[in-house]
Parts: sequence; structure tokens; C-alpha cells
Amino acid sequence: MPKGYQRYTHGTVKAAKAEALADKFHALYGIGCSPAQRMTRKQRGQANVVLVMYWPAGVEQVEWLLLASEGAGLEAETLKPLLRGHG
Repeated sequence: MPKGYQRYTHGTVKAAKAEALADKFHALYGIGCSPAQRMTRKQRGQANVVLVMYWPAGVEQVEWLLLASEGAGLEAETLKPLLRGHG
């Protein structure tokens, strides 16, 4: 996985609540941080996080994937390790 993301969690949310979920993840984990803010987080030992959403037009459920680098700050989440493929 590029950019050092080593852990993940995922789920689904009603489309009407997807923006609120993104706002929550930004408030908790800084998913919208600038590159400079991400560098500062890394230097402080905090995890950097990215949110990926699959949200086609007209769907009722949005699928989401939260990727995290090593570091502190995600203790409230149950994260699984990313398995790296061989070959």
C-alpha cells in the first residue's frame, strides 16, 4: 500500500449520513489535513488517515474505507492490518 498506510477499517453508511461521517472522521483524525499538517502529525507520532468512499449517484448506502499509517490517535477504532501481496 502506498504512502505507508498499514491498517484499515471499513463499513457502510446511509447516503444521507455520509457527509456527517466524513466530517466526524476529519474532526477525530484529520482526514482533510494539508501535506504540511500531515508531516507535523507524523513528526509528533500521530497516525495519518485517509478516507475512501464509494458513493455512486442514487445509492442508498455508501461504502467507506479508512486507511491509517502507524501512530497514535486511533485507539477508538478497531483496525485490521493490511496484508501485502507477494509477487
